[in-house]
Amino acid sequence: MIATAALILDPEKCVRCEICTRLCGTGALKGESDGAALILRFLPELCPRECRTCIDKCPVWALSRGPGQQKKEWHLKYPQCRICGRPSLPYLPLAGGTGTPGPAEALCPTCRRELGAQKLEEAAPGTPQPAGK
Repeated sequence: MIATAALILDPEKCVRCEICTRLCGTGALKGESDGAALILRFLPELCPRECRTCIDKCPVWALSRGPGQQKKEWHLKYPQCRICGRPSLPYLPLAGGTGTPGPAEALCPTCRRELGAQKLEEAAPGTPQPAGK
């Protein structure tokens, strides 16, 4: 059977992780990056009505089904890194060890590594500090 309810994407919630495209077993949802944006393409004719994999596995609940005109393409700009301004993917830290994503934080891979290393240094008690600190 073909899906009758439209697949709806909330671009404000979407963190561009592409879990939905990686888990789509039918090829109905595909993602492509042009460097500045993620382009999601949906082929409703390939999506069985009962399938909810992309909806159920989205870590930020950005996908749903509902009435309306089916969009077949979404252009989702990557947010800018809050430190250096380069295009970045949002980082979803787990909230307080609960295993659920916390608020998305826009960091490019370079700034994420540097910030992570800095936090590890601050968290390690008794770690010898370089001279002058």
